[in-house]
Amino acid sequence: MRDELVGAFHQHVLTRVAPEASGSFGLHGINQTIGRRDKTIIVQVVAAGPGNVSRGTRNECTLKPGQMALVNLYHRSHEICVLGVNLSTFNWENFMATIEIDEQQKTVSMVPLQGFIVTRTNERRAQWVMMGKSQIINPSGDAQLSGGGAFNEKGKRVEQIKVACEEVVHVGPGAVMDGLWQEPLCKPGDMVLYDTSTTPVSFTAGGKSYTLINWRNVVLAFRGDGEEKPVPASD
Repeated sequence: MRDELVGAFHQHVLTRVAPEASGSFGLHGINQTIGRRDKTIIVQVVAAGPGNVSRGTRNECTLKPGQMALVNLYHRSHEICVLGVNLSTFNWENFMATIEIDEQQKTVSMVPLQGFIVTRTNERRAQWVMMGKSQIINPSGDAQLSGGGAFNEKGKRVEQIKVACEEVVHVGPGAVMDGLWQEPLCKPGDMVLYDTSTTPVSFTAGGKSYTLINWRNVVLAFRGDGEEKPVPASD
């Protein structure tokens, strides 16, 4: 099937299973299960609609035919067979990142879409932020911890909900949320504290480990190495 024979409309993106070329360039660990029902997969875009309007705000689709992209299989809206080819459709807002392959340099990278960000570990700066044992208490009384223990009113240890502190590498352009265009306030070089209970996507590119998370799961962003005060990650 020639891709130019088919078109997509509104917020729909038509995809096929992506070729395995990314693995040969050092991208590994993408097709993984996250949670009980979610699974991230790499797809190749066949056709993409222009986007949609959410509560009066334009949510423009930036995907182009031929691009490889990361999406949650759980959000697949349709499975169809077009001219003998098995294809799947997803809504544009469910795409998390594009996979950019440099054929000449034999390198691959993940570029976050919408409100997603790519992070990596930085032990030295993380130690400054976390100071060893750290704890976040929300108004409901639930503890989100890193390096510490959570206890109930009877003093019994309960299951921990951990937070992680990593350095931002790439930041998505923004997305329409609740009818408004919102851009991540963190930037490359920031250290972000985020909730790991949403099971972020971990992957390896070029032999280095990275994490893809949604900016909405970020609690705080820090800049500098201790000289500067933390900045809020959201309004």
